[in-house]
Amino acid sequence: ILPGTWTLRCKQNPDGTLKGHKARWCVRGDLQPPEEDTYAPVVMWSTIRLVMYYTLFFDLKTRCIDFSNAFVQAPLDDPIYVHLPRGFHSTDDNDVCLKLTKSLYGITQAPRLWFNHLKSKLLRHGFTQSMHDPCLFYSKTIMLVIWVDDLVLCSRDEDALSTLIALLRADPDLTDEGELTKFLGIQVDRDIEGKTFTLTQPGLTDRVIDALGLTEGNPKWTPTTAESLGSNKHGAAFTNEWNYCSVIGMLLYLSNNSCPDIAFTVHQCARFSHNPKLSH
Repeated sequence: ILPGTWTLRCKQNPDGTLKGHKARWCVRGDLQPPEEDTYAPVVMWSTIRLVMYYTLFFDLKTRCIDFSNAFVQAPLDDPIYVHLPRGFHSTDDNDVCLKLTKSLYGITQAPRLWFNHLKSKLLRHGFTQSMHDPCLFYSKTIMLVIWVDDLVLCSRDEDALSTLIALLRADPDLTDEGELTKFLGIQVDRDIEGKTFTLTQPGLTDRVIDALGLTEGNPKWTPTTAESLGSNKHGAAFTNEWNYCSVIGMLLYLSNNSCPDIAFTVHQCARFSHNPKLSH
């Protein structure tokens, strides 16, 4: 019988503003017996860029949808038993536990079960799964990509997009977020006349600046010097209060998605995440 824990967090928009508060009760999947298959794919960023290119080239309409509590929609292969969540009490005098009939956050196979559940729905509605990226699906009129519970749909036919969203809304519930203006914390600005997408992450950029205490710093247009960083084994130890690995993680997400100009710099610093020196 597995215990669980509450997770509480604030969900933010790409510009850093508060989008909402989220509370989830998650099962302690780390205490589960080992599962043979827990893998679930997410769409490659090269595929997302390719879809954006087609969207511009063929002047396609876009829609974004976000499934509500996605993981709890997929049925379980085998039942799982869990303790009552903290804060809940049974009216029964005897000790009781809960039997899950559907997946829940924290279970090791939850991502795989959700992806297979969504995949089967799309295949039933006439979609074909790409051989090159398992998270790219297409039909005669619609192309879509999947990142866990976030979907981006593209089509020339606005009615086809609305029809598909209505079909998917039946089970499970979803939020229609309109045209592609943000995705995975990235702000997407489309210039229809110039046929361009501009990707920015102002909220994450501000978080990096705040973490480093550089809010009063001056901007610099060249992201690095010409020299590469060495290991500097005998150099002064890293003594700053901010978390080196955390900042590197945020910078990696920036460099991979919206700021390729800092990729070399971030790569140099990321090499020394295990034991950074002051010079790094």
